[in-house]
Amino acid sequence: MTTYGYTRTSTVEQVAGLADQISKLKGTGCTDQSIYQEQVSSVKMEQRVEFTKLLFTSR
Repeated sequence: MTTYGYTRTSTVEQVAGLADQISKLKGTGCTDQSIYQEQVSSVKMEQRVEFTKLLFTSR
């Protein structure tokens, strides 16, 4: 079974935060191919493209 993960930071300047989240997800069994990530400041769900992809992938 594939383990999927999602990580997000609000700005592209938060590279360390994104890397830390990815590292933690990999520790739970996620792979580069199963981690959806984005750097967007929007709280509007329609602007979170990678999150939407994850929702449809995990169905």
